Amino acid sequence: MEDTHCGGLRMKAMLSTTYRSNFSEQTTTEAAALDPHGWGFASLILVVGSLFIRPADLLPQLRDVSVYQFLIVTAILFSYRSIGNQLNQHLLGSRPVTACILLLVGVVALSHIGNGFFWGARESAWKVTKLVALYLLVVGVVNTNQRLEIFASWLILAITIMSALALADAMGWMDLTAFSPIEDGAILEGEEEARLTRIRGSGIFEDPNDLGLAIVVGLSLIPYFLLKPDVGWPRYFWLVPGTILIWTLVLTYSRGAFLAFAATIPGWYFYHRGWVFSLVGTLALSPFLLFVFGGRMTEFNSVYDGTGQSRIQIWSESLTAFRNAPFLGIGEGLFSDQFGFVCHNSFLQTYSELGFLGGTLFIGVFATAFAGLISSGTASKQGTDESTDQKRMSDAIRLRGAVFVVLVGYTVGMLSLSRQFLAPTFLVLGLAVAAQQGDGIPVPKEWCVGNKLVIRASTIGVAFLGLCYLAVQILIRGK
Repeated sequence: MEDTHCGGLRMKAMLSTTYRSNFSEQTTTEAAALDPHGWGFASLILVVGSLFIRPADLLPQLRDVSVYQFLIVTAILFSYRSIGNQLNQHLLGSRPVTACILLLVGVVALSHIGNGFFWGARESAWKVTKLVALYLLVVGVVNTNQRLEIFASWLILAITIMSALALADAMGWMDLTAFSPIEDGAILEGEEEARLTRIRGSGIFEDPNDLGLAIVVGLSLIPYFLLKPDVGWPRYFWLVPGTILIWTLVLTYSRGAFLAFAATIPGWYFYHRGWVFSLVGTLALSPFLLFVFGGRMTEFNSVYDGTGQSRIQIWSESLTAFRNAPFLGIGEGLFSDQFGFVCHNSFLQTYSELGFLGGTLFIGVFATAFAGLISSGTASKQGTDESTDQKRMSDAIRLRGAVFVVLVGYTVGMLSLSRQFLAPTFLVLGLAVAAQQGDGIPVPKEWCVGNKLVIRASTIGVAFLGLCYLAVQILIRGK
C-alpha cells in the first residue's frame, strides 16, 4: 500500500511537471505571437537603460530631449498587443497585482476629487497612468524565463553603469555635474562638527537613498548569475559589477539602503531554506555586515536623537493626517505640500494621501506579489524530480528566488523612504509578476481577485497601521 501511495504521488508530480512544461512551451509560443520580432522587448531594454543611464548626463546636447518619454512611447507602440493582453478581464481575475494597480489610478483621482481639487485629480491620475504603462510593458513582454534572465542581467548592468559613473565623479576620475556628491548630515566627531560627503546618482536617483535602493536591486540579482554552475569560470566576471555596487553602496551612507540590503540575506535563506536557515544565516553574517557598512549607516541610536527621531515624528504627523481624512486621504502628492517634507515611509504616506482604500490597495499590491512568488517557488520545488528537466527547473527556481529577494529588499527600503509612485517601484513590481509567468503556476485562489483578497489586504493594512502607531508611541521623543 505504501509503495502504491508513493508511486501515486510520484506520478502526480510527474503529471504536474509535464503540465507546467507544456504550459511553459505554450507561453513561449504565445509570447512569440504577441511580439514576433522581439521589438517590444528590445524597446523595453532601451527604456530601462535610459531610466538608469540618462543620455543627457553624458551628452549635454540632449538636455532638452525627453529620451525616456520617446523610448517608452515607442516600446508601447511595439508592444500594444502584449499590453492589451494584460487587460483581459479573465486574466485580471488571476492577476491580483495588476488589478490592484489599475484600481489605484481611480483611487488617486478620487483622493483629489473628494477635496474638490479637480486639476490635481487629472495630473495625479496621468502621472500614475504612465507608471502603470511601464508596469504593463514589463509584464507584457518579459513573459518567458529566457527573457526574464536577459532582462535581469541588463538591469544589473544598467545599475552598475550608473553607479560606476557616480563613483568616477566622486573619485575625481570624471567631471559629471549631474553626479556631483552632496554634503549632508552634520555629525559630531568628538567636539568638532564635520560634514558627510555622500555619493549620489542623477535624475530620479539624485538622492543618495534612491541610488542606494537601486543598488540593492542589482546586488540581489547578481548571485543568480554568479552561482550558475553550467556557465563555468566566466560567471566570475559578475564579481566586477558586484564590487562596484558594494563600493558605491557604502559611499551613499544610506541607512535605509543598508537595512534593505541586510533584509535580502534572510529573504534569500527563507525562499530557499525556510525560516530556521533564515534566522541562523542572518545572525552569522550580521557581524560582517556591520564591519563593512560601518559609520553612519549602522548608527541606529539616531532613532532617539537624530534623523531617525525626525522620521518618527514625521510618521506621527502622517498618522494624524490619516485620522483627519481616513477614507480618501488628503490627496496624492500633497503630504509634502502640507507638511514641508515627505513621510519617509511609502506605505504610511500612501495611507495619509489616499486614505484607507488607497493605502490598502497599495499594500495589497506588495502582499499579492509576495504571495505569488512564494507559491510559484513552492510548487516548482515540489514538482521537480528525476524525470523532469532539472536544469531548466533549477534555473527557474533560482531566478524566481532572486526576484523574491529583490522584492524583499525594495519593500524594506520603502519602509524608510517615500518611493510609492516612482518608475523604479513599478519596475520592480513588474519584475515580480513577470517572474511568475514562465512556468504557468497560478496564483493561490485565496489571493486571486475576490472577497478573500479584500479581507486579507484589509487585515494586513490594519495590522500595519497598528504597528506604526505602536512604534511611534514607543520611540517618539519631545511630544
